[in-house]
Amino acid sequence: MAHSDDSTHTLLYIDLYNFSVINDTCGHNAGDELLCQFARLLEKQAESRDVVARIGNDEFALLLNDRTVEESREVAEHLLWQIKAFSFPWEERRLKIGASIGAKVIDRNTVSEIDVLVAAGTSCAAAKESGRNRINFQYRSVEVAERHSLAEWIPVITDALEEDRFVLYCQPIVPVASQDKAAVRHYEVLVRMVDRDGSIILPGKFIPAAEHYGLVEEIDRWVLNNIFTYLEKSAKADQRFAVNLSGNTISDEDLKDYIIGKFEATGVSPSQLQFEVTETAAIRHFDRAMDLIHALKDLGCYFSLDDFGSGLSSLGYLKELPVDYLKIDGSFIRTMELNEVGYSMVSTINHLGHIMGIATIAECVENSTQLSMLQEIGVDYAQGFLIARPQPLAQLS
Repeated sequence: MAHSDDSTHTLLYIDLYNFSVINDTCGHNAGDELLCQFARLLEKQAESRDVVARIGNDEFALLLNDRTVEESREVAEHLLWQIKAFSFPWEERRLKIGASIGAKVIDRNTVSEIDVLVAAGTSCAAAKESGRNRINFQYRSVEVAERHSLAEWIPVITDALEEDRFVLYCQPIVPVASQDKAAVRHYEVLVRMVDRDGSIILPGKFIPAAEHYGLVEEIDRWVLNNIFTYLEKSAKADQRFAVNLSGNTISDEDLKDYIIGKFEATGVSPSQLQFEVTETAAIRHFDRAMDLIHALKDLGCYFSLDDFGSGLSSLGYLKELPVDYLKIDGSFIRTMELNEVGYSMVSTINHLGHIMGIATIAECVENSTQLSMLQEIGVDYAQGFLIARPQPLAQLS
């Protein structure tokens, strides 16, 4: 219709808060009643020309037909007001919900139904990120376009996983005092995607999309499987590899048993593996991270807190996290030669780590001036393009 008569329509994508909480605390009957009552609320807001649908467990859609952008915005704002006021009695309680609403305007430039649904969903995700009970109503916005570009990576990543088109790279981690490249035994494991034409796709292209759409756990499992395979076949027992674990992977309750099972099945020495967790992920999933760290350190594995200092939210938790290394965030390394703040941050983090008996690693070391400063400060290890660029793991063999 939009293509034929140049009319304008809007799809509202509504994601409810508290549905799972009500299900868990009050039972599925309460959850079912909530969905029924909310569907009736939506139908009251809709006109006869509109369409109401449930599109997910706690997600609904309202298609506003033949509305201007301003009219659709008014409907969305009134709907959100109704949701805030909505509640219903259940036994001795009164249950309330909240919602995030995303909108996608449909006009003659709209490509397909899938395009509409994906854009509305990503607009809803933007509303959720900005806070509870918010509307993200943007008309051909840059933000929605960027999120849509992330969504376009979903089939690319899925196909690469199914076709085993990833490859492991590694980058040396060397003592700052010597930088003896001939004696390197410590590496960070990095993942790359191989395009169908054989070209290498860097993680900065696909990892953000994988994290946003829940595919990063599969990539992490692929990395773990392949580094265990490499170590099982390798005769170099003195090599150690640092493997990154995303926040989503850390929150997986099966991860600990999975890794322990891999050690038992392959015979790989736990001392050959070091796991890197960002400070943000460690704090967000603190209990799970603590359990994982303790269990794997008991086996003989090592742990590092990655990107340390990027948020400085972990200072209060650091004394409780039994890590072996602090990786100083690269943003401080890049600026330490340019201003005193960067230099002071590196020096402070290094001093803090050493007081607690934790070794420090400076990442993103790119020139000799930075390296000299790290030597002066007393940082233990360095990693970056000055030391060596990442190389395919297979070349180490």
